[in-house]
Amino acid sequence: MISPDAKAIVGTLRDLRFDWIADEIEEVIRSGKTSAKKDIEPTSRHAKQDLATTSYSETEEQLICLRTLEAYFIELSQVWEKTNQIFGELLTPKDSFEPVVVKIVDEDGQPIIPFESKHMSERDSLGNQLSMAIGSLQAAYYQEQ
Repeated sequence: MISPDAKAIVGTLRDLRFDWIADEIEEVIRSGKTSAKKDIEPTSRHAKQDLATTSYSETEEQLICLRTLEAYFIELSQVWEKTNQIFGELLTPKDSFEPVVVKIVDEDGQPIIPFESKHMSERDSLGNQLSMAIGSLQAAYYQEQ
């Protein structure tokens, strides 16, 4: 069962047409987590541990949602930015002062720019907000344990 907060995040992602992200979150939450379960046999003094699949707590579900958002909207953008920089450095001739600009184009030759520079300050702001929220949820999770 998915918690109301996780449902709200998944619903918002679907409303914004980020269905693949919503699907990923739902799949992870519905799959549950594997944890050790102690079985004590009545005829034995030894406890053995078996693995069992259990549901995530609401806090864990919220963490899954926020970490997934962070991966898609923050980390992927940073990887794209760093990759462009590294390619430019690697492809620029050593005796040239003019950097090489790498462009990835679609089948029509139009540049693909998944993360536009005009949105970088928004990305950084979202990243800070997600980091604070994740930190708060992690603290709450450890108190639950």
